[in-house]
Amino acid sequence: MSDNSQLKQKLDVISYVVAGILSLVLLAIPSFVSSTASETEDSVKRQLKKLKQKVNDANTTLIEETPQWSSELRAMWAVNSSAETASWITENKPASLRLWNDVPAPVAVHEPGGVVSIELVRDAATKSSSLRVTGKLSSKNQHVEIEKIILERKAGEEEFKALEGFEEVSDFVYEDADIQPGKIYSYRFSTMAVPGQVQEGLPAPILAATAANRSSNELATEFAVPMDLALKVSRYVDEQIEPKLLGQITYWDYAKGAKVTMKSRTLEEAWGKGAAFGEAHEGKPRFGIRRIVPEKDSKYHGVTIDDHLTGKRLVFKKEKNAQPSIESWDTVEAAFEVPDKPEETEEPEKGASARPPKKPAVKKPVAKPASTENKKTSGSKAKPSSETPKKSPSGRRRTKFE
Repeated sequence: MSDNSQLKQKLDVISYVVAGILSLVLLAIPSFVSSTASETEDSVKRQLKKLKQKVNDANTTLIEETPQWSSELRAMWAVNSSAETASWITENKPASLRLWNDVPAPVAVHEPGGVVSIELVRDAATKSSSLRVTGKLSSKNQHVEIEKIILERKAGEEEFKALEGFEEVSDFVYEDADIQPGKIYSYRFSTMAVPGQVQEGLPAPILAATAANRSSNELATEFAVPMDLALKVSRYVDEQIEPKLLGQITYWDYAKGAKVTMKSRTLEEAWGKGAAFGEAHEGKPRFGIRRIVPEKDSKYHGVTIDDHLTGKRLVFKKEKNAQPSIESWDTVEAAFEVPDKPEETEEPEKGASARPPKKPAVKKPVAKPASTENKKTSGSKAKPSSETPKKSPSGRRRTKFE
C-alpha cells in the first residue's frame, strides 16, 4: 500500500509540472505572434510605397513612338552588335524580323542605234548648203540610260572623226554646215549606256560589260555635195586682143530654189573680163569674171571667177571635161528596225482548190526633193514646178540595217 501511495504522489507532482509548462507556453504565444505581425505589416507598407512610386513614374514618363518608316524599322531591328538596343525591347517580347526580296534583277538591253537619213538642205537665208543627219536609238533598249552619243563624219576617203559640240543623248536631227562642195560624206554614231534608275527597294538592272558601248550603221551620201557654180569653156575668142570665152555657165539661185543656165554661142554673146552674173549679193551680182588666160603655160591659165559671197576664187579650164554637179539630190535613207509585214492567208471556200498565199504588195518609195529650209526637222520642201530635175543624179538609196 505504501508503494501505491508513493507512486500516486509522484504522478501528482508530474501532472502539476506539465500543467505549469503548458500555462507558460500559452502565456508566451500571444507576445510572439504580436511581434511577427508587426514586422509583416511594416514590410507590406514598404512594398506598397515602392509600387506607388513606380506607378507615378510610369504616368509621368513619355513612351517613345514606334517608327513608321521601313528604313527606321530596318535600322532598329538590324542584327548588329554595335547598334543600340531598341527602346521597346525591354517592355515587349523581342521579335525577329527578316526581309525577303523575291524580285529578280532585270537584264538591261542596249542595242545599236541607226543613222536613218541624210538630207541636202540649201538655205535661201544664208545662201549655203548643209547636210541634215537624222539618227535614232534602238526601240529594243530596256532598263538603260544613254549617257553619251558620239557622232562621227568621214569626208571622201578620209578616216571617221568625231564632230565637236554634239551633245545629244536621244534621237537627234543634226545640221552639218561645215561641208565642202564636191565631196561625199558618211556618218555614224556610237552610244554609251549605263543601267537605268529603279524604284527604292528594287534591284538594279544588270548590264553586260560588252553591251555598254554600241556602234550604229554607216550611211553615206550617194552623190557629192553640189557646187553653186559650174562653167564649161567651149572655146576662146579674141585671144590676141582681149580674150573672151564661149560656153555655158550654170549657177544655183537660192532665192528661186533652182539652177540658172546661161549660154553664149556667138562673138556678140561672148563673156569677157568683168562680166557679172548670179543672184544679188550686197547690191551686185554674186559672181564676176576676174581674168581669162587661154595660154596653157601660164600659172593663171583658165577662167578665174570671184565669188563675192564666200570670198573664194574659182578656176575653170577648157581641158576639163567633167563638170561639177549643180543639181540637188534626194534624201538618202536607211531601213532601221522596220518590222516585216506578215503574209495574209485566205481560207479556201468549200469545194475550191487551195490557192497559194499572195505575196504582200511592195510600195515603191516616193522620191523626196531636197529641202531649202534650215529647220531642225527632217521635213522636205518640193522644188518649183518650173524646174525639171534631171533623173541621173537623183534617186534614193535604201540600205539594209539590222
